[in-house]
Amino acid sequence: MKYWKRVVVDGFEQLKPQLLHRVLEKIDIKTCPFWNKLDAHEFPELQRVVELSLGVKPLMMTALVLRERTTNLHVDHTFGQFGHKARLNLPLLNCEKSQTVFYNVGDLPPHRVSPRDGTKTWQWGSYPRLTSFTLTEPTVIRVSAVHAVHSFTNEPRIALTLNLDKDAVSLLEDDAQ
Repeated sequence: MKYWKRVVVDGFEQLKPQLLHRVLEKIDIKTCPFWNKLDAHEFPELQRVVELSLGVKPLMMTALVLRERTTNLHVDHTFGQFGHKARLNLPLLNCEKSQTVFYNVGDLPPHRVSPRDGTKTWQWGSYPRLTSFTLTEPTVIRVSAVHAVHSFTNEPRIALTLNLDKDAVSLLEDDAQ
């Protein structure tokens, strides 16, 4: 099973400074929560380059702002979010100073399940690492697998995560992409 895959989104690097500026206009990174929903339609340039490059349209977009050293060990939204198993993540700020790690928790049940969105979290333990990557370019990640983001800096990390009109898991399983 693939947990992540880098994909080419032509024009993303040129758009990145503009995207970061617009995200910073919408949220206060000193006080905002980790999960900051944005209106994907307010970013038509990004919608255009994603659709032209990957053949899918962004439906939902969220700015993920990590100000801590690590996230919880978690599986993203098990309900809502269109039931998608994977999302397209885009690095905006300080992502090169962090690492996303996937873990094998075996059959251990989650410590907590959010009643709001079904996000499952586990208590930290000595779980085997399955794979890891640093978000330095557009990457599809399997958010339905247990993972965490570890930051190596005290500076805020900002990434965009996009739900697409077709579950991005199809991009993980398509070796032709």
